[in-house]
Amino acid sequence: MKLLQWFSQLFKGKQREDTPSGTRQAIEDPIRLVKPSSDRSSNADKVLQKRQYHLGLDWGTSSTKLVLRDYSRNNAFVLYLDKNHKSYRYPSTIVRQNDCIYFGHEAEAKRNNAQKVWDALKADLCHSALAEQTDNSVSEKEDIATLYLAHIISRAFDIAEDHAARANEKAIMGMTLGIPAEELEQTALRTTYLNVVRTAYALATEKCYDPQGRKLSECKNVLNAVSENLALKAKNKSPDGAAYASWLRPELAAAMYWAIKSPKIQDDLYSCVDIGAWTTNASYFRIHHADSNAKGISFFGGSCSQPGMIKLLDAIAHDINPEGNTNYLSIIDNEEKHLRQAKHNAAIDDFGEECFAVWDKGFRSAYAKEKKQSSWDGKLNVMVVGGGSKVERIRQKFYKRFPHEGWQPPKAVPDLGIPNDLYELPAKGVLPEKRFSGDHTFLLVAYGLSVHSMDFPKTTLSPQVAPYQPKERSKFKPYDECGYDK
Repeated sequence: MKLLQWFSQLFKGKQREDTPSGTRQAIEDPIRLVKPSSDRSSNADKVLQKRQYHLGLDWGTSSTKLVLRDYSRNNAFVLYLDKNHKSYRYPSTIVRQNDCIYFGHEAEAKRNNAQKVWDALKADLCHSALAEQTDNSVSEKEDIATLYLAHIISRAFDIAEDHAARANEKAIMGMTLGIPAEELEQTALRTTYLNVVRTAYALATEKCYDPQGRKLSECKNVLNAVSENLALKAKNKSPDGAAYASWLRPELAAAMYWAIKSPKIQDDLYSCVDIGAWTTNASYFRIHHADSNAKGISFFGGSCSQPGMIKLLDAIAHDINPEGNTNYLSIIDNEEKHLRQAKHNAAIDDFGEECFAVWDKGFRSAYAKEKKQSSWDGKLNVMVVGGGSKVERIRQKFYKRFPHEGWQPPKAVPDLGIPNDLYELPAKGVLPEKRFSGDHTFLLVAYGLSVHSMDFPKTTLSPQVAPYQPKERSKFKPYDECGYDK
């Protein structure tokens, strides 16, 4: 009975004051909640102005990166979720210990004694959804993924609330999650991600619930109640095929956002290759001027699969200690030193060829959208991001060769440096004090996710891009076109 009363109070009690709870907008589009709800209960709610934020959430297979945009001044802040760690790369690790669930650095600290460890959960969730599995293990993966994202969103919201309170304002925070375009095009996976992110957002913003360190059974009870509530709200609403655009964005489109804003980037054919921890993601797309003379992005196709940098680090660890049972964890703190050593060049080259094969496969898919050699041969522009981009021998493979043998290599997208509106979160006040000056290599996706969908270039996915249709030619030319007299 006491447990029932606790849950009853939980769902009738405190809610995030920065979200217009009870409105459909809070569930369907959490991005631009500019207008406050008209039925605020306290006088303070009527006095305090609203300050709008947008969270770019780059959930990677090994680490999560976050950029919070303050829309009142259009500045973007790099978020550090754990004050005890100086890195903005928050581990995607999840563990269960003593039937409690932990995320991030706390999970890493408990890894060795944990009952269960979830590594690369995002990739596992993807594979399960694409295989259309329906067993309990898939349901558990969705639940754990939802709880992890709820933890991340809750921590980010705390930071937004603290920042807004310095100006005596109330935070309103929307968010966008990045996933590979090739996965976003799959209906089953898009639906899975949409359900996960909507539920996580509701947990974090409407219920103020951070599952870090809580009993897993309690977390699942709260999660089920929130899921049922969302299902009831959506019951009488017709499905919106474009609803995902408010919540989800292709990762590599986001990675190109800083470049797209630059006048140095012209309308042309581009490819972006993201060599992450567990996978390599390669996309091909055309940047063009869309409606209202604004830039747009049309995806032609691509590929996303293994390998990732973990495989390369495993190979190097084996080179260092061939007799021992070692893996990437044994060199994780010194990986950059080992990657620069010539004795590991063979392993690096083999790995680079595997990444190139993913890029090649993506090209075979993309070429169907524009079957013209003149569009590709020597015309493609390529940008390499992610951990693999920091290894020169790997990066150069994409600049010196084209996937189709005999065609001229692509051109490298100019290095534009750190975005000029990217800052460290100020220690005091709301005004930015210090531009971000660290390694922005891993932040480009989160930066491109930190803008509202209405402020992002119009994005068209591959299935909506019509394939190239050459003009029909007559079998025989008329005699007068051939230069003959009558």
